[in-house]
This record gives sequence, C-alpha cells and structure tokens, in this order.
Amino acid sequence: MLRDIDRSFVSGPHSGVFETIGNMQPHHVHAVASSIVACGKDGGGRQQYSLEPRSGRWRVHSAGDALANRLERGGDECGGLASDGGNSLYVAARSGAVVGDSRLHAPALLRFALDGADGALATRAAAMAHGDGVDGRFSEPSGLACCGTRVYLADKSAGSVLAFDARTLRHLYRCGRPGKGDGELDRPRAVAAHAPRNVAAHQLYVIDRGDGSGRLQHFSVSDRGECTYLRSLGGGRLPAPRAVAVGDGHLYVACRVGLCVLEMCEGTLLQTLAPPAPPRAQKGAQLDAACWLPKLGAVCAASAENNMLCVWRLER
Repeated sequence: MLRDIDRSFVSGPHSGVFETIGNMQPHHVHAVASSIVACGKDGGGRQQYSLEPRSGRWRVHSAGDALANRLERGGDECGGLASDGGNSLYVAARSGAVVGDSRLHAPALLRFALDGADGALATRAAAMAHGDGVDGRFSEPSGLACCGTRVYLADKSAGSVLAFDARTLRHLYRCGRPGKGDGELDRPRAVAAHAPRNVAAHQLYVIDRGDGSGRLQHFSVSDRGECTYLRSLGGGRLPAPRAVAVGDGHLYVACRVGLCVLEMCEGTLLQTLAPPAPPRAQKGAQLDAACWLPKLGAVCAASAENNMLCVWRLER
C-alpha cells in the first residue's frame, strides 16, 4: 500500500508535498533517473527536482540544469514527457515552441540524450519527428509513453495513438480510431504503456473524453501494430481522470479527487490518495499529471491549479 503524506517531508524518505518554484503550473511530469522533470503550462517553464539521499528532502534544480534552451517558453508548448529508463528523454512539443534557435511551425516529437545521472540534457535533439510529415502525421500531442523500443504519442485532435521507433523516431503504426464507443478514442489526453513478462504485446492505457467526464481504456498492441480493445477500467469511479502512470503492478490515475490507485490485472480501484491542499489552493485535490519513480519505489502527481507536486512512497 501507499503511505499517506502530509504538508512537510516528515512522512519518511521519498515522500512529501511541496509547491513548485514560482507560478510554474506543472502540467506534465516524468522520472529521469532519481529525479522528477516537470513541465509547466501557460509559459510556466520547466523544473527538475532530485532527492537528497541523506536528508530525504527534494530540491529543485534551476531550469538551466534541465531543459533550458531546449524548449523555450511560449505558451503551453509541452504535449508530453517520457523516458526510456536509460539515457533518453522524449518531449512532445506543440506548434510554436522554440527548440534551440528555431521556432516550430508544426508539432514535433523529440528525443534528447541524457549526459549524466543528474539528468542533464544534450544541447541538441538526437532525433526528431515532425507532426506535418508524410507518415505519422499529428497535430495536437497530449501525452507520451515509452515502452521497450516503442514511443507512444496520444494525438487529441486525431483520436488515436501513434507508435514510433524509440531510437530513430520513425513512425511505425497508429492505434485506435476516433469515436465515443468502446475501443474508440474521443480526444485522448494521456497514455501509459506496459510490457508484462512473457507477453509479446504491449499494454496501452489511454484516457479520453468518452461521455464527457473521462474514461480509462485498456488496449493490447502486437509487434505488428494490431491494436485490440480489452476493457474500460475503474468501473465509472474515476472522476475526471487527467493522467495515468504504470508501476509495480498498479495503475495510478490523476483525478479530480486525488490519485486513484488501481490493481493492474483486475482493474479494481484499491484506494484514493487525496493530497493536502496548500494554503493557496483554489481547486481542492485536482491532479493533472502522474509518473512512477522506479528507482525510488514512489509515485509522483502534479496539480497545475494548485502549483504543487506530491510524492508517495510505496510501502513493501
């Protein structure tokens, strides 16, 4: 089970709740080594947090240590973050974002090489896929996931999830079709991927609008790109889901009421973790992003409205 948190860092190593620096409004979060990379919306910039082993406290790096000069501020330019658990960080950049010395005139998927354990990024993108290309066209990236040799990108406007080669970012296939029925995608906003042991197919978990309040759907994708709808998860008990993460046999869904923890195999809701609201909180426990921290055995969730990050440690 997951240990609850309080307003400080005294709940144990790797746990805590804290406000981000400035008016960042974290919209996407992902793990890089033992750090959390957070990307803000509405020009909020980027920040990177790492755990100090001795004190068990989280500290923030300046943006220049993490993503500065890679994606400059320019509105809600980040459409997703993902990493391969090794030396690559993937960023979905929306049209208008500034990458290096150039402003993107179309959305793009970028792969940056990590230069060290602290998660510092290489100066230039190691690979890039343009959203207006002949193959793999996308226009409104809204979520990213990396699983093995594949990177999955949710395209909100097209109602589908695209798969790319994790090294070259060559487009491979497209999963799903637009619609509101079972197995169809209605403006998908988040995606997570998992590769079970002894199973060749990847498991995709996609959050889309559905009937308006949001839903979480489970798909199986073969190496050839054959996408099979399996089920909807949560039994209608996931209020306004915004993001999903996979880790340690659980699904972590960022919702209006907090972080909903689901058992992966059965899809049953185990518990809901409601973070304490900071003094300036305006919208209760609404969470907008989530990521699993495999090296720490912890899960992180972000609230853009409340400008905070929360970390829960998994008790074994």
